[in-house]
Amino acid sequence: MVHSYCHVFSSIFSEGVDVYTTTFPQMLSKCLIGVATLLICFAVSYDQQHFLNEKELNRQIDQQKGYYHALTEQVLAEREARHNFRHQVAAIKGFLDKNDMEGLRGYCDDLELEEMGKVTIPYTGNAAADGVLYHYGCIARAKNIEFSVCCYLKDIAIPDTDFCTILGNALDNAVTAAGQYDGKRFIEVATEKKHDMLLITVDNSFDGILFQENGKIYSKKRQNKQEGIGILSMKKLCEKHGGASRFEAVGNRFQASFILKNEVED
Repeated sequence: MVHSYCHVFSSIFSEGVDVYTTTFPQMLSKCLIGVATLLICFAVSYDQQHFLNEKELNRQIDQQKGYYHALTEQVLAEREARHNFRHQVAAIKGFLDKNDMEGLRGYCDDLELEEMGKVTIPYTGNAAADGVLYHYGCIARAKNIEFSVCCYLKDIAIPDTDFCTILGNALDNAVTAAGQYDGKRFIEVATEKKHDMLLITVDNSFDGILFQENGKIYSKKRQNKQEGIGILSMKKLCEKHGGASRFEAVGNRFQASFILKNEVED
């Protein structure tokens, strides 16, 4: 972005020296036009960043709505399950009384399939993160991706918007990559808090093909060698919070890891 500003500014003075140094008013006019152009560029950049931040916030709000809707459904389902429990016990006893082991096995298989069709609702201690994890857990289930979470995020100092942007981008890349893999599909999310630092890792299976050069991973979606917008965003936010990010692959396992300063300001 800075390079583009410099290019715009230099283009204003791209004419010959005799043109803009002939008179002082001409030189002053050129300078004022240059300053005005830079101010406009900065204003456009600010508006664009504001738009992206608002878009990310709206996305997280939508995910939260889905998460809380799922929580409500789970509460209702548990009430129904408690109500129906005695009927299920009676059915099992009926199979046992008749010594119908085949029927009992089929009945238990049906109950197991019913439970397998549900996405486990995560509880990390952070409602915003739970919403993001549940959202991508549903996407993973639809793509037959095994999705596991081992996170404890209660009372983290990192703003929810920044943290969920990192987590959401990492999971978005993970479900895309794992969903295109023909082998065992999985995504594993884990966090660890140590002293004043927070470590987040997102592992996923993928096809093993990685466009990488000089430590940079290039997006498969773009024609030119450019890092993906998501990766750039995650790197920027890690640096903002005094940390770093790393992306590496071994065989068909890809890992994105992020370390962030988790100090609570007095």
